Amino acid sequence: MLDQFFTAIHLDATHLVAGVLTAFYAGNRFATPRTLRSETTRFQYYSSYATYVVSCLGLLMFLSWTLAHKPALLGMLYSAGPVPDELKSLDAPLVAALILTTLLPSVPVLRDIDCAMLRFFHRLGAIPLGAVRWAQRINMTQLTISERLVADTRLYIANSTLLPDSLAAQLQPDFTLDSVRFRFTRCLALYVALSSLPGWAGYSADFPEEKAAFEKKMSSFFAQSVAFFTLTTQLAQRQLEPATDPVEQFRSYALDAYEDIRLMLARVLLYSCNSDSEVAHQFAEIGFSIQRPSLIRLPFNLLSFDFAGVVVLFVIVTVSLAGGDLGRALAIGMLVAINQSIAAMCALAPKQLWSFADYRSARERPILSYLISGACTLTITLPVSFGFYLLRTHFPLDGVHPTLPFAAQAKWLLLPTVLSIALAFACDDAIETDHEAWWLKWVESAGLAALMGLCGFLVMRWLSASQNTIPHLLLIPSLLSASIGALFGATIPYWYRKTVRGAGPDIETSPLPSSPEKMASAV
Repeated sequence: MLDQFFTAIHLDATHLVAGVLTAFYAGNRFATPRTLRSETTRFQYYSSYATYVVSCLGLLMFLSWTLAHKPALLGMLYSAGPVPDELKSLDAPLVAALILTTLLPSVPVLRDIDCAMLRFFHRLGAIPLGAVRWAQRINMTQLTISERLVADTRLYIANSTLLPDSLAAQLQPDFTLDSVRFRFTRCLALYVALSSLPGWAGYSADFPEEKAAFEKKMSSFFAQSVAFFTLTTQLAQRQLEPATDPVEQFRSYALDAYEDIRLMLARVLLYSCNSDSEVAHQFAEIGFSIQRPSLIRLPFNLLSFDFAGVVVLFVIVTVSLAGGDLGRALAIGMLVAINQSIAAMCALAPKQLWSFADYRSARERPILSYLISGACTLTITLPVSFGFYLLRTHFPLDGVHPTLPFAAQAKWLLLPTVLSIALAFACDDAIETDHEAWWLKWVESAGLAALMGLCGFLVMRWLSASQNTIPHLLLIPSLLSASIGALFGATIPYWYRKTVRGAGPDIETSPLPSSPEKMASAV
């Protein structure tokens, strides 16, 4: 039964075992050390995680193909000594999997490639600097200590075994009235807000060592605070001025504690939130004022229009020019429309998910995000197309099985991949200008039409190299691809720029404080 399944999906058992083994080890390498999870949001972490695993599987496929066709390369890759006979007797996929997992330290070239890939995908997921950047950002952000948070802090003091009740009298949320007590209040209030976060319990359970180290620092700061305010109270009772050195020393302690609390706040929120927008919202709930680019929703109505347009174009061109069957043209046209719509979504999604992919945040063309859009498109459309191929194989349309193997049909995935990169690039055209040039939309439409038409022609030439093709039929895919490029080029980039210009920055903020309090954000 299992052999029949592998035969039906054209997959060998050794490839499956090799893939599972490589994916397991790749995931373990990406997630080491475990604290990396608290350095970025949930989505960024797991999307970078999955992309790294997929990239390792691609490296496995390449290495398996290389060893299967040139087994002598194994001796060059394996530098630890003579290649063991047991290793030579294994199938190429299993040998490649062992090289990429347990034998990776013994293969210098692949080891360096894997390390470079790992660093790249860590940076893609804002690892390990995500929490540090958020901590630095809120350090320069206005903080309002609300009355509710002060009340929660008083309640915490009343129920704490470390802090005396008299410390409640030292709370001061206004920097202009008493800067020393404000810094103490800020640290204690943020500590109380941190302890009340929904993600604090999960973070503490997953990272007990980090929590213990943080609690030790906070306990030390609280002890220093109790000693300092006890001293100042005694001096006040005797009508003596506090010495300068203890005040400056306590200021240093309070600023260090504030830095530790900001970093822990960032880690807990990144650990428990799905996106940067959610992190910004949580910081706003605490009292920070966060400004960020407004979120641009995916245009599902526009995508539906483009989807229908692709299906209509495919049916018209196929039936009228190529004399194809209407049912088959409609089914294949829907697959083409699905792939092109996926390309459009992959062009827009990174701009919403990652700040480095948004021109408004990066202030320069994010070339890397364009390539990511293309890679995501290929990664998603490949299994979609393979599923459609299996469907046509087992349930043929009008009794006609696919005439090309999937390896040949997959070459058409070059079109949505190129379309995704081109759309992501075009969306950032003249995005900083206040007004849209009337001719820009039509130039982009013509440019994408020419690019997609060329890609369609190249794919047909690529396919015709191994089979006989009627020359005039080479122009039909080029015409269809050009029409699809013109349709998407005239709609998606124009919509994105129009939406961005119409949406100002979102400011996540609590009620505005008085002017002097605005100066207290970074003290």
